[in-house]
Amino acid sequence: MVHVRYKVVESFDPDKDYGRNITRQVTLCLKSLTLGREFEPKEITQEYELDSSMMKNPNFLRAKCIVSEAMTIAKEIGLIDTVKTRPMPFSEFLKLETVLFQRSITWIQTKPLKISECEFFHRF
Repeated sequence: MVHVRYKVVESFDPDKDYGRNITRQVTLCLKSLTLGREFEPKEITQEYELDSSMMKNPNFLRAKCIVSEAMTIAKEIGLIDTVKTRPMPFSEFLKLETVLFQRSITWIQTKPLKISECEFFHRF
């Protein structure tokens, strides 16, 4: 997995028509991006994780969805550019929630097929 860093190259103007519908939540997120700032989307998500002005019931997943949409729109309208990427260290990869879950599941070992069972597949 690769971490992507972005740099704000243009300030967001809420009065300008960007040719698409932008929600209030995404507008608040885009307004917070100051010119010249370098960031990872995760940093913005953590800023808004508990922000009750952006959402009624704030939590990480909602903030992540809002920031994801804001980053997509910001790239499309030219507010941000990719600065650099850095690979994720393997130790950090192992700490991901989905990887931890998969590692915690006890997989049932399947018995190896007997030769007689394999012969059925070779007939066709």
